[in-house]
Amino acid sequence: MLCFSRPQFVFLLSLFLQLFSVRLSLNYFEFDDDKKNYYREKVKRMFYHAYNGYLQYAYPHDELKPLTCKGQDTWGGYSLTLVDALDTLLILGNETEFRRASDLVIEQLDVNRNINVSVFETNIRIIGGLLSAHMLSSRSREMALPDGWPCSGPLLDLAEKFAQRLLPAFSTNTGMPYGTVNLKYGVNYFETPITCTAGIGTFLLEFGTLSRLTGNPIYERVSLRALDALWNSRSSLGLVGNHIDVQTGVFTATDAGIGAGVDSYFEYLAKGALLFQRPKLMRQFNEFEAAINKHVRRDDWFLWVDKDKATVSMPIFQSLEAFWPGLLTLVGRVEDAVRIMGSYGQILRHLGVPPEFYNLPNREPVIGRAAYPLRPEIPESLLYLHRATNDPAYLTMAASIVDTIDQIAKTNCGFGTVRDVGTGSVEDRMESFFLAETAKYLYLIFDEHNFMHNVGSAKAKLVETTGGPCVIEAGGWIFNTEAHPLDPGIVYCCSKKHQSDTALLQQFEQDIDFIKLMDNNFEDLEDEEGGTEEPITEHTNQTDEFAGHFDSATAHHKGNVMKDLVSIEEDKDNFTPKKEHKKFDSRRMNLNAQNLNRLIEELERDLAEQMATNDGEMPRIRGIICERCCTFADGPGLRRASLTFWQLIYSNYFHFVPSFAYQCQQNEKGGVREITTHYFSDTPDAAILPSELQHLDAIKHFSFQKSTWTRHRNEPMEEEDFALLTTQSQPFDHNFMGIGQIVGIRH
Repeated sequence: MLCFSRPQFVFLLSLFLQLFSVRLSLNYFEFDDDKKNYYREKVKRMFYHAYNGYLQYAYPHDELKPLTCKGQDTWGGYSLTLVDALDTLLILGNETEFRRASDLVIEQLDVNRNINVSVFETNIRIIGGLLSAHMLSSRSREMALPDGWPCSGPLLDLAEKFAQRLLPAFSTNTGMPYGTVNLKYGVNYFETPITCTAGIGTFLLEFGTLSRLTGNPIYERVSLRALDALWNSRSSLGLVGNHIDVQTGVFTATDAGIGAGVDSYFEYLAKGALLFQRPKLMRQFNEFEAAINKHVRRDDWFLWVDKDKATVSMPIFQSLEAFWPGLLTLVGRVEDAVRIMGSYGQILRHLGVPPEFYNLPNREPVIGRAAYPLRPEIPESLLYLHRATNDPAYLTMAASIVDTIDQIAKTNCGFGTVRDVGTGSVEDRMESFFLAETAKYLYLIFDEHNFMHNVGSAKAKLVETTGGPCVIEAGGWIFNTEAHPLDPGIVYCCSKKHQSDTALLQQFEQDIDFIKLMDNNFEDLEDEEGGTEEPITEHTNQTDEFAGHFDSATAHHKGNVMKDLVSIEEDKDNFTPKKEHKKFDSRRMNLNAQNLNRLIEELERDLAEQMATNDGEMPRIRGIICERCCTFADGPGLRRASLTFWQLIYSNYFHFVPSFAYQCQQNEKGGVREITTHYFSDTPDAAILPSELQHLDAIKHFSFQKSTWTRHRNEPMEEEDFALLTTQSQPFDHNFMGIGQIVGIRH
């Protein structure tokens, strides 16, 4: 690595002091095209120095260790740096390497691994990186785009597979996700319910984009429900803490600010409002901004205060806060953003790059928190401000950051975290966001003609797809919090394409008033409260109590089934229609095979009567979530039409597959006792269903597949942790609602 003495480092800082000796608000800086070209090429060389070092010494590990030139896994062993860098390759114009790297990712990444991952990091880095690479694929002439692109493709499929494995984390009382999930088995029984606020509110961009591109609304729904839960948890001052219990909705850390643990929640409110045209989210952001300015802000600095009392708890600046001027610029608060960036410029004049924590009263880095891990927040805000103001001062600041990183952090095979901004010492770690974010933002600042800066339709592309023409790359790219750009044109195009599928779903939901039928029929069953459960037939050896309540958003576990649920009520939107949620508690009922047969027969009679009185039209079906249930056994004596009907209904709408079982078996395998429920092997014959239901197989994701329940051993049966995995294709794919995911159910 390159080593620097203390005097050399001081000299570098002295250059920085001279550079910023004038006020940023005045355009005294000159930055001609030659200088822009110089720094653009310098950033490109820095990127490839780090990228090639990673490929040579670290791939397929997550990160490069730039001092020892080795690799290490930090976020699951998914070649994270490569995934994070895919879109940067195309932004730099390298079509050939993008295709090669994309092929590596598609071929090598295995989702079905028994490994615990961060839900937050997997979403913003892997899913976000794959989505962005998918959207940018047409820019590589070497990529063979599949029919249906941009609404289908291997990178999109891989992103959805990861998202499906994260869905179990959202199965909580509040809808706020756990912080960690096992990609193979779901949420660990002993997983802590405490997670940071940003880890709850930073899903909408990726999950919403997935829903719009795939036509499967569950991803957008669960992310919106998490946002609603956070919004409803704010204090009377309009502030949120930085850590919360996802099962109770109670904050466990009450420090409120705009930095670590909270930052990207505010970012996704504003960006989600723009990308998906959701005014409600922008209203929420505006209210948070007002509360922050009133209680958190001091002049043009932001402190940490108690969310309930607004008393100052930490008078510090965090480097993660530096995204705020960029976000304000994005939503039109340019003058305010300029003032705030002027304050941050004081730290740059002092140290060259921002430390993790900076003590504002003492004007010095906090001891033990003086590192600079090559973070992108300052370059991010500089990019937005330069695009909005065309002030060359921001180019000069960006150039100084480039020079400082190149001089202090460069090693023989990459760039390392600056351990202490006061001494310039370097650590043996290069995080993936250096290539995903920092290098990308710095490059785009100096490449003013990059396609990412397109405005309007002058340079847009018209792409013919199976669903009709799409206008893409017309501008307005929205960066996720890992700097992965998302194209609103593609989001809109695929949303339109999938409207027909959504319309079919809505029509089917209007066909049956299941809730009304249940309300009528379960009144009769209440007379059997406390009775002895009759044995299930000899064809199955598993019996479980059926308990549920009604909701259409997502499955929940470890909670009171009588608890009111937060409904998703949004502006007009095909993906999140307003729905009433009815509660139902059948814990007191013993639904054995005999009672179940009786119930279904009564439901079928009522269904026929309602169809007769409504000219063959059936009222609305909503949804049911089954809590406190493991398998649900139907007797084998049901008529074939009834069996087919309930197979389709439960597997596609009721969040779990019923046990139309004729055999169950238990095996010990790898510390997990598997209970495999065998279903009738032949495909349901739609011809025997009523004509109103025969169109179901035309809807994407609607199918009936066999499933496997896994049970963690060493737990009493009534308290065991279940996870639903499919034996075919990716998990949870057998639900049009995207559910099929009673995962991590706890009694």
